[in-house]
Amino acid sequence: MKPHRGYEWVVALVLLLAPTAAWADSAEIEQRCSVRYPGVTQRLAWKDCVKAETHHEADDELRRQAEDQNRLKKEAARPCLAGDIARMEEVARQVKEAVRSEASLEEVKETLVPIIEAQGKIQIASDNNKERVLVTSIPTRCDLSFHFLINVREGADKKLRWLRVWAVDAPAGYPDDLHSDLSLDFDTQRQQKLQRAEDAKRQDDARTRIAKLEQEREEQRQRFLQGVKIVNARIKCAKGDSCSSGTIEFVVTNISPQPVRDISFGWMILPPQMKECPIKLATNEEGPRSVLQPGEKISKTISFVGGPETRDAKYCLRVTDFRAVNPWER
Repeated sequence: MKPHRGYEWVVALVLLLAPTAAWADSAEIEQRCSVRYPGVTQRLAWKDCVKAETHHEADDELRRQAEDQNRLKKEAARPCLAGDIARMEEVARQVKEAVRSEASLEEVKETLVPIIEAQGKIQIASDNNKERVLVTSIPTRCDLSFHFLINVREGADKKLRWLRVWAVDAPAGYPDDLHSDLSLDFDTQRQQKLQRAEDAKRQDDARTRIAKLEQEREEQRQRFLQGVKIVNARIKCAKGDSCSSGTIEFVVTNISPQPVRDISFGWMILPPQMKECPIKLATNEEGPRSVLQPGEKISKTISFVGGPETRDAKYCLRVTDFRAVNPWER
């Protein structure tokens, strides 16, 4: 006997409304989904919601269990890590010392094998197809996934750009990030070296300019000082065969075309070991403060003590300064 059509519809509705144990295994999940999708007309959406929420809850629970297990595992490994972290850091420092900016990436790879005791891998950089990266790591000897990730980056010009060391999955209390103290930035080093070279060149250029200006000023000053001439200079020893004290007598002549005043002199009695006068003599004697007209002469006497015990004393005498008289001073 063929069922009545209305009966078929009632059976289908009953089956649709029946809860699916595989999908809705939690009254709380069903309640949440009922709030979102109320009514018979949203039953299919409700069932999808229950299924998705159930899977989501299961995934969250698995993740929480994994996190708890990992946390317990890390806690159990802390005594082991207390000594192993120091070893890992020492290996990282050896890596830092071994990597040279002028080396190729292949040379760095071979250099690090005996230090890390593992082969690194050279690959194309993920953010630049023209650059390469050597990837290697320093694992812990404890029962953990904790390790130092090491990247050595090579630029498109085949020069090393940097060495960077990250702590990955580090235990509590240890920085889980880039460790700059174990890393190197060759790009910055080159920029700093270039900057230092440019600064040094600028300083050298400045010193050269200053020295040239000072030399020009000194040459001009020496030409200026030639406007006053010392003539008829002689030394007179005070007693007997000794020149331990005495006088230097000389005549000062203004040979410049203008009046001068405030003339100063530098002088010294040469010790036996000195054969020539020094290039510069410090001012240690002032001459007449009065104006000396062009062509005018004046006598000057300088007394000294502490000369040699013999009469063949040698001396140095030079005009060290004077100034031209201004028109209103004449």
